[in-house]
Amino acid sequence: MTGNTTTQRTTIFLNSQIATQAKAQAIVEGITLTKLIEIALIDYLPRETIIKKADFRDNIDQQKNELKDKNELWKKNKSINIKNWRNEHGQPNLEFLQSLSEEESPRSLEKLRAIAEDLNVNYSKHTPIDELIQKIIESVKKNPIVTS
Repeated sequence: MTGNTTTQRTTIFLNSQIATQAKAQAIVEGITLTKLIEIALIDYLPRETIIKKADFRDNIDQQKNELKDKNELWKKNKSINIKNWRNEHGQPNLEFLQSLSEEESPRSLEKLRAIAEDLNVNYSKHTPIDELIQKIIESVKKNPIVTS
């Protein structure tokens, strides 16, 4: 081999029928099989191929931030994830009441008011969440068994 060549030896594996047809086509066109494959590749490939190195660090940081956001949302809406919000006596679970208090959303306030109504707790629409929870707990202590 000479040092001036710009070709590279490559081994390819082809379906035997395609190889036979390509050889026949090369003979018909008066060129070598190598030249025919070269022409086919030139026609197939784009003029320029640009390969950019992916910056995985940005992607990892983005995933961390998304996970952190989901985690914070889960903590904020913890009451949604508590499946058994009543204990075995039908009373509101203390953990559930605390999570509603921490959530401080209109949904949590509505849920607390619904619980208060179920337990016949005396409250007004201006009763703060913490006070409402305290009244619910007092009501549960007075009537330990609730069946609703």
